[in-house]
Amino acid sequence: MRQHIRIDGLKVFPEDDKVLKAIMSEHKLSEKQGKSRAYRIALERYQDTQQLHQEVASLTAEIRELKEQIAQLYFVVQGGVQ
Repeated sequence: MRQHIRIDGLKVFPEDDKVLKAIMSEHKLSEKQGKSRAYRIALERYQDTQQLHQEVASLTAEIRELKEQIAQLYFVVQGGVQ
C-alpha cells in the first residue's frame, strides 16, 4: 500500500476550486471522495506539462544548433561556388 501525506490543511482558492470541480465532473468523481483523486489528477497533469516544457526547451536548443550548422554549411557552399 502506498503511503500518503495528508493535505487537509491545504488552502483551496476559488480559481483552484473551479479547476478541481472541472476535473471532478470530467472524471465523474463524487463531491465527497473525489477531491483527493482530483488533486492527484491535477498533479499528474502538472507533471506531464512540466515534462513538455522541458522537451520544448531541449528541442529549441537543438533547432538553434541545427540552424547554426545550416548557416555554416551555406557559407561553405557559397564560398565553393565563387
